[in-house]
Amino acid sequence: MKKGKVKVLFNSNPVEFRQDSVALEVNGKKEILPNDFVWIFAGGEPPTAFLKKVGIGMGERDITPDGSRAIKEAQDARLVSV
Repeated sequence: MKKGKVKVLFNSNPVEFRQDSVALEVNGKKEILPNDFVWIFAGGEPPTAFLKKVGIGMGERDITPDGSRAIKEAQDARLVSV
């Protein structure tokens, strides 16, 4: 966060996840941000049954390394095409 690599939005809550974006409520205002991946840190034990019930797909493995690589490739592609 201090190095500017991560943008932290305090007092924010997810409102809607879309294919390429996420809607957040930030300090009472709705913001739409581009989004490739979602990581849920729910503490303790994740509410897997609830998430599946509301239609959120669950991966069978941790895709963090793959996701990080895909994000970097997408960012690099955007820089080249600009």
